Amino acid sequence: MKPGPRAKIATCHPGKKHWARNLCRSCYYKQPTQRANGLERARRNRINRAAYSRIYSKTHRRERTAYTTAFTKKQSRKLRLRIIKQYGSACACCGEKEVLFLTIDHVKGNGKQDRAKHGQLSIYRRIVKTGFPPDYQILCYNCNCGRSLNGGICPHQLKRL
Repeated sequence: MKPGPRAKIATCHPGKKHWARNLCRSCYYKQPTQRANGLERARRNRINRAAYSRIYSKTHRRERTAYTTAFTKKQSRKLRLRIIKQYGSACACCGEKEVLFLTIDHVKGNGKQDRAKHGQLSIYRRIVKTGFPPDYQILCYNCNCGRSLNGGICPHQLKRL
């Protein structure tokens, strides 16, 4: 192909059209370009960032652990209070209203399997995500323990019978 009257001629191949830097297209991409230099720079930066991250993690582990623990506790408390308010803010058996005494109880008594399968915090998340299902209720700690010791019947209910 002969270049037109206004086309620049490549210095590498005089019969080909100039692409960039006085080179034809194929020779231009064989040369170390800004793109290749940029990729090398990015590779070096990635290595340096990884090394810095490892050092930072080792030197700031206690701070990060303390922050993560505090954040997780705060989120857990928020979810727990939201669930307690949704289910009535009082023990379903005896009517206790002190939030520190209230716990989330599995109506069917399958709490051990549920915690083993999903973990404690994810139970809170799952209750909220599923729209507060009727499989859970709010009991005070005494009623919850009494139910587990008496085969699913609270001691307050035994007195009423």
